[in-house]
Amino acid sequence: MMLALGDYFFSGDTASYQNKAESRNYRWEPQNVIGQCPLYHYMGPGEQDLKLDGVVYSDYHDGLSQLPLMKQAAAKGEPLMLVDGLGNVLGRWVITRLEEKQTTFCANGLPRKVEFSLDLKKVEDHYYTV
Repeated sequence: MMLALGDYFFSGDTASYQNKAESRNYRWEPQNVIGQCPLYHYMGPGEQDLKLDGVVYSDYHDGLSQLPLMKQAAAKGEPLMLVDGLGNVLGRWVITRLEEKQTTFCANGLPRKVEFSLDLKKVEDHYYTV
């Protein structure tokens, strides 16, 4: 297992990602001062994002069932626990975007290759919903 997001596992046998990009923001708020440059105050950590890009092949293990499973996880509308392959708990994350690109088709119209891009955003345990 490379990574687990809730009940979904990324691995060589399911959907594996080839690229993993992480970004973090840090909040610095300006306070304007007359006749001087603004003073900046550190307000704490900001948003943390994770992007996974990968490929699923239809004729390999669970093949085309992988993207619907990702869509189901996203449609739950709730944070999912993210755990890396070493067992480190990375906190709760929400799926904010899932993109898929189908290429190399079989005679029946099913894709042999599906590229995906999954965007995640970290949320605190005290997340709020409307």
